[in-house]
Amino acid sequence: MNERLSIVTIFILGVLTAQRAGAEEMQPGQYASTNVIEMSNGQKRTFQERDCITAKDIAGGLTKIGLESDSDCKVQNLVKGNGKITYRMICEEDGKKQVAEVVGTYTANSYEFVIKAVSPGPGFKAISATGKRLGVCK
Repeated sequence: MNERLSIVTIFILGVLTAQRAGAEEMQPGQYASTNVIEMSNGQKRTFQERDCITAKDIAGGLTKIGLESDSDCKVQNLVKGNGKITYRMICEEDGKKQVAEVVGTYTANSYEFVIKAVSPGPGFKAISATGKRLGVCK
């Protein structure tokens, strides 16, 4: 009897662990986000947007979310797992380079990111984004 109980207990723990691991991976879908941009001159701007986040976006570490499709941004040191993500983003526009550090957390249905400018100069100082999954993409 105790041996059977142990097997059942191990099975249940295995199922719970698998469910937890699956729950940590962000799910594709329509997300609503609130974003705050703090400019290097101290001004802040808040705006809301909706994005269709795909499985490809998630697999790529969400590094393309919010960027123009023709962006010249490069990603370095991407680390993603256990509900956390970090990377360095280097963008060039009009011959000027902007370097930013990105730190974020995510669950199956939400995310929070903070992007901080590392390189000096005009532009943004920090961007924070908080998003929540609304359902399937429309």
